[in-house]
Amino acid sequence: MKKSRLESFSDAILAVAITIIVLGMDMPHKYSSNEFFFIVQEVISYGGSFFFIAIYWLKHHYLFELVSTVNRSILKANLNFLFWISILPFATSWIDESNLEASPLILYSSILFVSGCSFKLLEYLVIKNERENSDFQLSFKKDIKGFVILGLNFCACYCLLLLYCWLYPIRDIKKLNKLCILQMN
Repeated sequence: MKKSRLESFSDAILAVAITIIVLGMDMPHKYSSNEFFFIVQEVISYGGSFFFIAIYWLKHHYLFELVSTVNRSILKANLNFLFWISILPFATSWIDESNLEASPLILYSSILFVSGCSFKLLEYLVIKNERENSDFQLSFKKDIKGFVILGLNFCACYCLLLLYCWLYPIRDIKKLNKLCILQMN
């Protein structure tokens, strides 16, 4: 199969993901410093998501620049990667609405981690498919930096999860105690 259809479809999905993030941003109804804080928070979360999607788009472009053909396993891995990227607008929107609560941050970082893993799988399958292509092999040597970034993302996700598990049960127990006391009275 030719790679042009896969590239076009991937470009479209990545562009739609960025567009959905922008459309999810709300216009302020008041012009106060409180509203300004929320606008800055939305712009920062949009910028972070745009940054990650743009990096993946560039990496995807460079990955398929020298590829001659794609097979079924590459198509499936690409769809897996695009699925995780397409969920990123939801997590970005949830972060904006939750005022940086732990659950949306854990979801966001988990999506970034799984996106990274799925892109590494896609890279592996493309490299495996292009064994005979010497230009391709010279371009893609061992990617240590990519694995380091993936590991740091995993550590950040794990630390957020530990922090969430440490903080939230205390709040939930206090709420449960208050509810039980109210019901007893």
